[in-house]
Parts: sequence; C-alpha cells; structure tokens
Amino acid sequence: MAGPGVSNWRSTRRRPLSSFSSRVVFGVVLPLALRFDCGVHAFAYRNTAKPFRNNVCRTKKRLPFTRGIASTQDQNTPNNFDIPNDSGAGDASGLYSLRNPSFSQERQVEWDEVLGTDLPPLGAPGSLWKQYSIAAVSTCLATAMCWLLIAASGVGAWRYYLAGGLCAAISHTVPVPIDVVKTRKQIDPTLSNMNFIEATSYMLKNEGMRSLWAGLGPTLFGYLIEGAIKFGVYEATKPYVRRMLVFFSGLAPSMAFLNSHILSLVFCGAASGVAASIFLCPMEALRIRMVAQHNAGVNWVRAGSNILATEGAGFLFRGITPMLYKQVPYTITKNGSFDVVTRAAYGFLRTTGTAVSPRLKVGIPVIAGAVASILSCIASQPGDMLLSLQNANAGERRRTRDIVRDILSSNRGINGFMVGIKTRFLHVGVTVTLQLFLYDSIKQLCGIAATGSV
Repeated sequence: MAGPGVSNWRSTRRRPLSSFSSRVVFGVVLPLALRFDCGVHAFAYRNTAKPFRNNVCRTKKRLPFTRGIASTQDQNTPNNFDIPNDSGAGDASGLYSLRNPSFSQERQVEWDEVLGTDLPPLGAPGSLWKQYSIAAVSTCLATAMCWLLIAASGVGAWRYYLAGGLCAAISHTVPVPIDVVKTRKQIDPTLSNMNFIEATSYMLKNEGMRSLWAGLGPTLFGYLIEGAIKFGVYEATKPYVRRMLVFFSGLAPSMAFLNSHILSLVFCGAASGVAASIFLCPMEALRIRMVAQHNAGVNWVRAGSNILATEGAGFLFRGITPMLYKQVPYTITKNGSFDVVTRAAYGFLRTTGTAVSPRLKVGIPVIAGAVASILSCIASQPGDMLLSLQNANAGERRRTRDIVRDILSSNRGINGFMVGIKTRFLHVGVTVTLQLFLYDSIKQLCGIAATGSV
C-alpha cells in the first residue's frame, strides 16, 4: 500500500481498452472511418501536377473500397483521375471523378429517373354505365361511413362536420391553379427547375388556361369529405382524449406529464389525420394522375372509374403510406397551432381587460391561420413530395422506402424532398389561412364559440 502522500501507480496508470471496446474500435469504427474518409479524400489531388510513375497506379494491394475499379489513369487528363465504372469504359457519363468529394461506387440516380414518365391515357374507352356505377357505389359507401361517424360523435357534433367540410372545400378550390403548378413542379422534369412564375407561364403558353384547373372535381369532392372528417373527428375526440390523459396521469407521479393540453391536441390531430387520410386518398390519387396527364378536359368521374376498372382498387390506396406521412403532421401542426395561438390571444385579451372588437374577431383567426399554415407546410412537405411521386405514374406500386432511397441517391439528395416548397408555401398559406378563418366563422354561425375563446 502507498502512503498517504504517495499516489498509487495502479490507480493513475492508463488502463488498456477492454476486449469488447477494442473489438468495437478496431473492428467497426476504424474500418468505417477508412472506408468513408479515405474513399472520399485518398485520391483528392490538387490542380498542381504531381509525379506519377508512368501515369499508372501501381498499387498492388487495393483497399476494400477500391476493389473492382480499374486503376489506369486517363491519358487525356493526367491529373484528374477519372476512372471507368461498371456502366462502360470510355464513356464520360460513366466515370468516377476522384476529385469529386461524393466519390462512390454506386451510380448516382438522375432526377428524371426518380420522377418517371410512364403515364397512361385517362380517356381510354370503356363501358360508360359500368364506370358510373362504380363511381356511384363508391360515393354511397363514403357517404354512409360519414353518417356513421357523425352519429357516433354525439348530439350537435354535425356542426363541426358541416363547418369543416364547407371550409375545406372552398379553401382548396380557390387556389387550385397554385396547387396544379406545385404538383407539376414535383413530378414534371421540364418544370422542376423553374420558379412559380416561369412554370405558370410555360403551362399557359403550351397547354392553355384550362390546364391550371386540372383535377378540380376530385379536389372539390375529396376535400369536402376530408374537411368534414378531419375537423369533426378532431373536435369530437377532444373531451375523450383529455379525460383519458388526465386518468393516466393520475396513476403514477412519473406519468404526470400526460396531463397536458398540447399533448391532447397532438393525439386528437393524429387521430383526425389518420381518419381523413383514408377518405382523401382515392380522390388525391385521381387528382394527381389528372394533373400529371396534362389534360384538364377529361371528365373526372369517368376517368376515376376507368382507372378503377383497369388498374383495380389498389390504385386508389397505393399512396396511403405517403398520405399518412403528409396528413398526420399536417393536421397536428395546423389544428394544434391554431388552437394554441387563438387560445393565447384571447387569454391575453382577458388578462389585459381588452374588449374583443369585431376587428379582433377577424384578425385573431387570420393571424393564427397564417402561423398554422407556415408550420403545417414545413411539417408535411416531405410527405407531399412522396405522395406526388407515388400517384403520378402507372404500373406496379412503388414502395415508399424505395422512393425515399431514390430521392436520397439522386443528384438533388435530401433537397429532393423540398422540390416545390416555395410554391407550396403560397398554396398552403392561402388554403390554410382561408380555411381556418371560414371554419371559425361557420362555427359561430352554427352557435359554437370561436376557437380558443372559451
């Protein structure tokens, strides 16, 4: 034992790595670092000429990330080190540039390949009575399910469904041209690099004014049902979700965080977003297909029933996964932030003793709707992009994760999820602000207090 003034060398010496730690460091971390760091920078030469023996790479033992790649240097570019890949030697489009920091053996997917161009005609001949029969049966089923939801929501809940359906139908119909341009920018490689003004001018010049109103029918009918379900389920589940969270928060002190108003709004928004997605998915699939077809003159009922007869019912719900990715965060941020902002505004007025004037009754929902539009647009943009790519093309259904992988491996990278977001800011800003203002106004006409005032 060491004395009181003498340090123990066993306690101060540097302990070696344990067996498990050494295996992790030298077996996992170090090879990954070599693969990604050396693979990117090992051959990143400067523009200055460097001595190189006979212009040939004479490395005998190649690293794992260089196996299978030819090592002969291009004679025409002695310092650029462009190496042929598997797509064909001698073709400049199939070369790996070793100066490029994104050096990889995987071929980079072009953005046009992510979008695709396989679009079937919507006006294909078919049995007219059969198509309209399919459309009538689908409409009756959707209406019956809506009535069941209204009946299950309790007495007086029909007012929320009425206000939500009317405000959603009107607010989505008014900015249809903006929505058409946004969708075309997402799925059309010709317009993907244009701004909103350029894309609109191109469509007007080459396709006419009617092209800006493509998919008007599915938009009006689809969002009439979607808005009714979304706002009706959201308002009807508020008291039940609130009581459930209060009950669970009292079971244990560690669960006290469940007693939260914002958390209850999140759960209500998620439930209403899922319900609205199921009803909206068929109409949104038809709308995107009609916009992608560049033809607004096709009867949307006949087009939808024809697709249903030729491609099956799977087409109508092929985009349900990206629809959920879009609608659930969209509904949570839109309805939740609108409730929070209006509640804070009316609470501030009550605290300061300010009377609610007619101008404030208009200004509060408009400002709260504008804030909700910005947040909901950002939250739902990736899902909106995936939904457009899923429904734009015909053929076998693409898995959502395959579309995500194609976008990430394209020349746009993660920015591919943000294609059309500037145009969508305009579209969602107009739609959500007008929608929430109309919803608040129609609710008050039906005898319900303004959102956040009680």
